[in-house]
Amino acid sequence: MDFKRVLVMLASMVLAVGVGLSVAAPSEAAAVRCKGSSCSNKDPNVMRCAKDAITIQQTKPGGAIPVQLRWSKKCKAGWARLSSKAGNWWTFRLEVKNGPFYTAVGSPNFRAYTRMSGSSKPMRACIKQYASSSWICTRWF
Repeated sequence: MDFKRVLVMLASMVLAVGVGLSVAAPSEAAAVRCKGSSCSNKDPNVMRCAKDAITIQQTKPGGAIPVQLRWSKKCKAGWARLSSKAGNWWTFRLEVKNGPFYTAVGSPNFRAYTRMSGSSKPMRACIKQYASSSWICTRWF
């Protein structure tokens, strides 16, 4: 075999390996980092659960930013999120029936969200009425 053919074969092999690696990398990067109870009290963005999340329910008390109940099918976990940026006086939470609350406060810089719950118990999203002690919540999911 001459030098030119060997060089072409080596270049083809390197290219094939490089293409194979670049195809595998995105699927690994997209993989979620927790599932079910291992997601509890974790950040939905860091755990990559927000990527497939959908809004299950939403509620909006008068004058408030809507609070959403978010769910990730891949992670089997839920959390509460404000639908848009908000002043830091809006307090909201994810409630797990007969379980813990995950509370967060609005931010004027980003859409705020709570930590996740991977519990199999029903959950709902709630927002505190401004200048009041009452909470407005979505239905249990």
